[in-house]
Amino acid sequence: MQPAPLPLSEPERLAALSRYQVLDTGPEPSFDDLTRLASQLCDTPIALVSLIDAERQWFKSRVGLDATETPRDLAFCAHAILDKDEVMVVPDARLDSRFADNPLVEGPPNVRFYAGVPLVESDGHALGTLCVIDTVARELTDDQLDVLRVLGRQVVSQLELRRRNRELRAAERLAQMAAESRASFMVDMSREIRTPLGAVLGFSELLSEAPGLPPGARELVKTIARNGRHLGALVGDVLDLSKIESGQLRIASAPVDLRELVEEQVELQRSHAEAKGLELSISYGTSVPATIVCDRSRLRQILRNLIDNAVKATEQGRVQVLLRGIRGTDAQPVLECEVRDTGAGIESERLVAIFEPFRIAEPGRNARFGGTGLGLTVSRQLAEAMGGKLEVRSTPGNGSSFILKLPMRALEEATGDLESGSAPPSTSRLESARVLVVDDMPDNRLLVRHMLGRVGADVRCAASGTIALQMLKKSPDVDVVLMDLSMPVLNGYETLSLLRARGFDRPVVALTASASADDREACMAAGFDAYLTRPIDRSALESTLENLLGDDSNERLAA
Repeated sequence: MQPAPLPLSEPERLAALSRYQVLDTGPEPSFDDLTRLASQLCDTPIALVSLIDAERQWFKSRVGLDATETPRDLAFCAHAILDKDEVMVVPDARLDSRFADNPLVEGPPNVRFYAGVPLVESDGHALGTLCVIDTVARELTDDQLDVLRVLGRQVVSQLELRRRNRELRAAERLAQMAAESRASFMVDMSREIRTPLGAVLGFSELLSEAPGLPPGARELVKTIARNGRHLGALVGDVLDLSKIESGQLRIASAPVDLRELVEEQVELQRSHAEAKGLELSISYGTSVPATIVCDRSRLRQILRNLIDNAVKATEQGRVQVLLRGIRGTDAQPVLECEVRDTGAGIESERLVAIFEPFRIAEPGRNARFGGTGLGLTVSRQLAEAMGGKLEVRSTPGNGSSFILKLPMRALEEATGDLESGSAPPSTSRLESARVLVVDDMPDNRLLVRHMLGRVGADVRCAASGTIALQMLKKSPDVDVVLMDLSMPVLNGYETLSLLRARGFDRPVVALTASASADDREACMAAGFDAYLTRPIDRSALESTLENLLGDDSNERLAA
């Protein structure tokens, strides 16, 4: 018996085999079907897909043989891979000096005839063979040899396909992990930015209402607040893009006062437009409903981006917001909201770029008008997530039109009350209400103390969950607790759990800089009575506490 010599490129060949990660894997129909076909067409009782490892030949697929592998020294296939271009045929192994005394010839499976076509992968290495074996001496016809070659190529194709699919799945897993990691990072960064931003906006609002503030100083404070809100919008765009990429974006559905929402966004841009001498107007078609069903915050975000972009891009003339009801391609009613400007316009070859993240349609445009290139990207993807689309039409020198199209669902499809902007309560139940603010950030505690102090609340503060537990143990006469979620030692969830275990049954409101739907659900599931996000909206804070206290405030004041 003559063991086969090693191929000249044996280390590279073994490395190539390893890359396929196929050794010692389970049966697969794609290989088994080819093996059966080889056995039938070549009229042999045994057919194998044999892969030559360093010490063995291992059978990925087999017909007519129970063994799953044999030593490489005994393998006919170890000889067959030495000539990658030819089918190795052994008509009678007893007459071939290489195999005459081979145990596989002298004993089971009693090999007499062998024919094996090398399985040559894309880099030119023979990984093994597709072989057919018989227990009697014989020959194959030319047609059968051609069939064996064709089937061998199909085995290689299956190996390549298997490797590509595995690499694709691995790449998808890595991409998903990267997207999740990026989303997690953006949530953390958003939280870190929203916390100090909340202090900037909150104190700016309080300062702007301070009596005796000089007019010039009041304008400076308003400028700080306006830029703070702009920063908050940018943070929101980045966070939303991350959510969209990671598949974590959720869309709400509720009735929305359409005119109120549109007019609110137009008024936010009014001073900017007037400073540039622009006309800023709204036009409603006769078929536009007063109320639509959609995600209020997302629609507001899209309109804010579109109107803001239009005002920035227009140096003279006007910006129009046009709303109309149309029939879609399936005859369903569609709300069409067009934001039209008389700016410089965009060349056709640059229109695609405006919807790509961090891309600007015109080089140098961001230096002249500002912007990150994210607003339109997020707006289009939000529109699609809401079942609609965002289109653009533009002619250089004649301005641009951005057209948002959303399905107009019937009002009865929605649940909940009409969504609109928060309005401050007409009368306050918070006067003398005992409120405990639990937050490790002193600026946050000071801000809430000032906000609620203005309506007469008795505000107490704790710098940690541990201190809050101690305070409430000594003096449990608190009407409501505002609890930060992200605190060291004891976070908000843990502090709430310990409070409830002690029998504390007063309302506890979660305060967080994270504004995702998952966070809200987690808070409510944990037992919080309400959920507020930073930057804190003073009206929302007051109305939330008013609702939680309800008639209890009257009983408390009477006592």
